[in-house]
Amino acid sequence: MKCFFKSQVFYLVISFLFVSFFIFKVSSVYFGNNPLNKSKETKRKYILFFPQGWAFFTKEPREPLIYFFSYSNNQLDDIIDKNFSLNTFWGAAKKNRIINIELQKVINKANTDSIPYRTEEFLGIKELKENVINRNNEFTHINIDRKYIPSITNGKYLIVIEEQLPWALLSKTSTHNKKFKMYTIEVIKN
Repeated sequence: MKCFFKSQVFYLVISFLFVSFFIFKVSSVYFGNNPLNKSKETKRKYILFFPQGWAFFTKEPREPLIYFFSYSNNQLDDIIDKNFSLNTFWGAAKKNRIINIELQKVINKANTDSIPYRTEEFLGIKELKENVINRNNEFTHINIDRKYIPSITNGKYLIVIEEQLPWALLSKTSTHNKKFKMYTIEVIKN
């Protein structure tokens, strides 16, 4: 009995040390430049390892929010589900990650082709959606090879990039406008 108790304590201590080391090592990579975080490659490796819904480890706080809407019949439909939802199995599904990678390719193509965008300020994404639906939108054609974006179909899209407010204004989001960069594009796959 005494031997059994010692082995339980030993395994408990070993598992506690392992979990503590793991949490320390992973979280230390995200505290900026320090001796444990020598390169951005280390951070990328951890981001690829964790599911997308684990925002504590995988998201930069100042990273802009990107919204991706399909536009048809004067309606905007969300393409990307929330990461921590039932549709994405609480962040474990990779569908949103694939769409985000393809969306980034579309944004890069828009930047290299000098596609025009509008910068406007609104209180939130809901006000932006109402405003965009009620105006006459011109969609710029963007041609992309179909092998780069297999999940995105031909059609009209609104890509919105929301800049994050500074930390001091986060509690006053209902009174401060946020900056939104908007691309109205029509994707045509070659």
